[in-house]
Amino acid sequence: MSERDRSNGRRARQLAEDLSVAARERAERVYETAREGAEHVYESAREHAEEAYGVVQDGIDEAHTYLKRQFRQRPLTVAASAIGIGLIIGLALSRGGRR
Repeated sequence: MSERDRSNGRRARQLAEDLSVAARERAERVYETAREGAEHVYESAREHAEEAYGVVQDGIDEAHTYLKRQFRQRPLTVAASAIGIGLIIGLALSRGGRR
């Protein structure tokens, strides 16, 4: 093997090593960017979920307060409505089982 061939071989190995290092560094940067993006999306989703939970909780509290007030003011109407709603749900469920 000539000196020129050995020199070309060393240069090829060095080039391959340099390319390998560059590819590894680039992959690490891409991974870090993707990880940071995923963290941002997760935090944003968590914040929106907490906000939605608060809104739903407020709605449930308002409905509970309204129902308590209605029950104090109109106990027979509320009881009759509850029985009627229960009857309708029961009939709907029993018909759904026969089909």
